[in-house]
Amino acid sequence: MKIIRRVINLLSSSYLIKITSNPCNHYGHFLNDCVWPLYDWLSLKKLLDKKHVTLYFHHYNFPDNDKNPAIYLKLLNLIFTPKISLIKAKDASCLRVVKLRGFSSARLKSDSNLPLMLLEDGFSEKRIIETYGLLFPEKQKYLSNLQKYFFERFKVKVRTLPKYIILIERAEGFNDQGKARRFIDNHDEIKNSLQAFCADGKYEFVNVKLEEIAFDRQIELFANAKLVVAQHGAGLVNLLFAPEGCGVIELGNNAYGCFKYFCSFFGMRYLNYPFYSSRAVNATVDLLVPKHLEAANKAITVDSSGLIKAIYEYFK
Repeated sequence: MKIIRRVINLLSSSYLIKITSNPCNHYGHFLNDCVWPLYDWLSLKKLLDKKHVTLYFHHYNFPDNDKNPAIYLKLLNLIFTPKISLIKAKDASCLRVVKLRGFSSARLKSDSNLPLMLLEDGFSEKRIIETYGLLFPEKQKYLSNLQKYFFERFKVKVRTLPKYIILIERAEGFNDQGKARRFIDNHDEIKNSLQAFCADGKYEFVNVKLEEIAFDRQIELFANAKLVVAQHGAGLVNLLFAPEGCGVIELGNNAYGCFKYFCSFFGMRYLNYPFYSSRAVNATVDLLVPKHLEAANKAITVDSSGLIKAIYEYFK
């Protein structure tokens, strides 16, 4: 019976998707490690618009112990045409497996192409395994195609000239997310300075808590962004939808480094702007991260007048 099921699944268009991290950990991992590589694989296989394809994730990828999994699973089905469902491990033994690897700083540091590797494993699990690495033969064309897919999928209007100056405000999070991890102590001061910067009407200032707006609105904001100002955080993964040449200012310690490499890779202008004071936010969170990353998890105070001066000198 198992052999019959295996043959049926190999001949059908059903796949078990395996990813390298928990996509429900937060929005950044969801886009980096799930949506982005899944788009890559479906695009490569020409399955993006195939309704007959079914993709399965293990239940443990989308645990039901908080609100995120249900939201993210629903969002996946809005993003992609193939049906996406959960499956228990015992029922997935005969499915073809696709292992996806997400975005990482190390990959974006490299100028070389990352190859697609096909591995047929006929000894251990006796099923076809495809291990997919991101391909960047032509960076701008790649990003343009990805953006075009999302813009058409969510009917996003992209202006000829970018118009938004975006300041991301970290919302009240749960567990170790949002303000529980890090925030800007003088956020209102920076907000007022950027509002004044946009007073001439050339650009439109938007202060946004990304957790509180819909996915399509997030895409629209970043698709029309001239400049994005934020602390390190998952919301910056929305730079996937930003135009070439978009300015990005990451406030405070950039020990993670990933958005610096992201901007360099895709032709965006990046500046790490320092803080002049900081304080601990959550001792519990600091215990969960490596020592060299602790400095990123702080409440910081930034010189707002110096920031505006840097914008004039570096971006305008």
